[in-house]
Amino acid sequence: MRVEVIEHLDMVDFIAQPDVVSRREEILQLHEKYRQANFYRACIDLSAEHLAIWDDRVNGEKKRRGEVVLGIYNGQNKILLHTKSFYPQKIYRVPTGGMHADEGAVAALHRELHEETGFFAASFQLLALLLYVFRHAQQVVPFLSFIFAISVDDDAPRCKDAGENISGYRWIEPAQLASVSAELRGLQEDRWQEWGKMRAIPHEIILAARNAEIK
Repeated sequence: MRVEVIEHLDMVDFIAQPDVVSRREEILQLHEKYRQANFYRACIDLSAEHLAIWDDRVNGEKKRRGEVVLGIYNGQNKILLHTKSFYPQKIYRVPTGGMHADEGAVAALHRELHEETGFFAASFQLLALLLYVFRHAQQVVPFLSFIFAISVDDDAPRCKDAGENISGYRWIEPAQLASVSAELRGLQEDRWQEWGKMRAIPHEIILAARNAEIK
């Protein structure tokens, strides 16, 4: 797999993209409240097998309308990573969660945050919207990610949904997100290589937003 391009778009161009027009009102409302949020598009070539998986997630029976990416910070300004029982050894990443067909991004944030960590948000802000454009030959599957920064008052995550298969958590300094991204991009097994490169991108966006904030 190769990431063809990661583009930084303005809001007008972003909401004109495929699979974004239908969420136009929600995105405009979020943009009105979180004007510092950035907009990205990542065009990614996938194998036929992996594109079929994403097509089923987006267009299949469950109709996963997008996802939320949870950049969770504790009182020491460390960010939370998690791993799952079936992940490659030593691979951790920021939590993400799928949005239900009739669910808004903020509602999904609160639900997924509690299911995956047991936490409640003390505060949060939208950092970015990321439109993945997955491609194989002439087939295209768009998929939208809402990337949030979330502050919590707790340091001890506890998964509330056994079906998530979460097997461990780790708090890291935000600067270490660069290493997390590199580890994801470095996965070599066929099963994980495309997944790792795709999952690396939100870590890079969160780190870029953090660096811009402290300048």
